[in-house]
Amino acid sequence: MLMSRWLGLTLLSCCSVLVLVLAPSSAHAEDKAKAVRLLGKGDKLLAKGDRYMEQDNPVKGMGAYEEALGLYKQAYEHFNSPKIFFPIARAEHRLGRHMEAMEHYQAMLRGSDDPKPELVAEVHKAIAEVHKELVALDLIVEQAGAVVSIDGKDIGRTPLDGLHYMTPGEHKYMVTLDGHSPEEGVLDLTPGKVESRRIRLDALKVIGGDKLIVAVVKSVKKSGSRGTASKKPLTIGFGVSGAMLIGAGFSGIAAKARHDRYEDVTRSDEERRSARDSGKTYRLVTDVFLAGGVLAAGYGTYYYYAKYKTSKEKTETMSSVRITPYASGDGAGVALGASF
Repeated sequence: MLMSRWLGLTLLSCCSVLVLVLAPSSAHAEDKAKAVRLLGKGDKLLAKGDRYMEQDNPVKGMGAYEEALGLYKQAYEHFNSPKIFFPIARAEHRLGRHMEAMEHYQAMLRGSDDPKPELVAEVHKAIAEVHKELVALDLIVEQAGAVVSIDGKDIGRTPLDGLHYMTPGEHKYMVTLDGHSPEEGVLDLTPGKVESRRIRLDALKVIGGDKLIVAVVKSVKKSGSRGTASKKPLTIGFGVSGAMLIGAGFSGIAAKARHDRYEDVTRSDEERRSARDSGKTYRLVTDVFLAGGVLAAGYGTYYYYAKYKTSKEKTETMSSVRITPYASGDGAGVALGASF
């Protein structure tokens, strides 16, 4: 089954060099010649990858396809004819990059001036193959000028230009238009299908002919902003830690001096006893400073990772809010629509 699949894909291929020869001759001859050579090398690698796949060696097959794709892209850099999108799409299709392949096939059809009928036929055949791995969404909105977004990304305003190809699975959609109730929902898409959806947005009656404000709210991530933990505990924690460690350094020096005086046998017994007693005191003070410095540093570190950093990562951004008043026979109120 795997062999037949790759053989089928191979039959879709036409010579990339022929594609370029059919392209307009407005580019420099030298660049065109380089592109022809690169396309020829890419075709050989593509065929080599097909043979590897027929031999059940996907690692080498995918490697050959990747190399071919790189050469095709270099050819386009030298001679940017839209017709080179065709071999690029063929390599992407074999690599399993179906969305990219579909985009390049469609770009080839849109951008080519008067392509040959046989080439157009090959592209449509390839699009049909890629469609088996994707879903075509046919979304029709009765009102013109509505913004359509899929998974939070705007794909255009209505009326949309033809089918919109998507990966299978669940996708969230939203359709918004000023003066109308927003429409949103979830699409559960099956590969190889054409999902048709027709939407009619309900108009809102505006009180007094005036609309309320359309507010765009964006979060501001900075110290002290709402929803972000304060930096003050960090400053206190690490400041106290630094002060105590400095204090420990001075008291440690003093303790060492008292110890040296105690070890000096030339001094009187009274001086040595006094040095010993004060040395013990300085040593105790040093230990207290060290312990306090470590605790303060530990608190500052804990607050940073458990509070401050976490609160910054949880800051949310609201991209837009729409509020529109309405009135009907049953009452009046406001309609709220938002996208995040």
